[in-house]
Amino acid sequence: MTIKPFQTLSLLLLLPANLLAQDTDPVHQPKPVKVTLFGELMPKNNLDGNAAEFGSLKSGISLGALVPLAGREQILKIGATGIYRSYDWENISPDPFDSASTHAGLRVNYINLAADHLYWNIFSSVASGLESGAKFGDSLAWGGGAGLGYVFNDDLRLGIGIGVQDRLEDDLFFYPIPLVNWQIAEAWRLYSSDDLDSGLSLGWRSSAELEFDLTAGLDFFQFRLNDTGAFPNGAVFDQRKRIGLGLRWTVAEDTELRIAVGRFFGQEYEVRAPNGSLLAEYEVESNPYLFAALSFRF
Repeated sequence: MTIKPFQTLSLLLLLPANLLAQDTDPVHQPKPVKVTLFGELMPKNNLDGNAAEFGSLKSGISLGALVPLAGREQILKIGATGIYRSYDWENISPDPFDSASTHAGLRVNYINLAADHLYWNIFSSVASGLESGAKFGDSLAWGGGAGLGYVFNDDLRLGIGIGVQDRLEDDLFFYPIPLVNWQIAEAWRLYSSDDLDSGLSLGWRSSAELEFDLTAGLDFFQFRLNDTGAFPNGAVFDQRKRIGLGLRWTVAEDTELRIAVGRFFGQEYEVRAPNGSLLAEYEVESNPYLFAALSFRF
């Protein structure tokens, strides 16, 4: 079993952490259901040491619901996500994988706030990623994790968690999860996501409707290939580091617009055979990205 503590910190299920409007304080959310439409553009750039170029476009929808249990001291969070990713290869033949893949996932997160000062989270997830013609049953991957935190006061909440993720045609991997919610000053806060996900953000609120932030984290996607391409029935792993600047604008009481720009670093694609052997590896040079999301609460 391979332990990779600082790689692949985000899961498919709930999208790159903090790129969407995360529920960093679920107890005080005004509406229990949130629907988000989102998209991300990564322009084409060269593969490292190669004339070939690669870019991608992502779009999707996510649905999240908060279900209070035992008053508001225990909360069940249910999330579902659907993503369509298209890929653009140039100056390489044949294309390493198809021009598009689809992803879907379901995740359940339990949050317990009953104990004095202590709180804990656990989650379980299942996700599927596949290109056209691949077998759905061969694309499923499971995940889970837990976190424990301490509430010092109304302005500071700190903790740590650990997650485990099933990886197609590879070993399980474990990863640390920071749990941070620190109101540094009236307009400044440092926060992670209560979804037990990756990423850390520093936010500055200029008004009641507008907040700017600096976010860093890691992203991870995986999907199953079909049996007619360059790597029949293989599995693709896409992982990258990111840093970006963004804003959250409360357009109306229950509507929020999220826009972020930044760069991906250390982006790698691994292609593995059904027996787990490494077939190919591609590294993409540092690439800019543009992300946008529109969220509605009900």
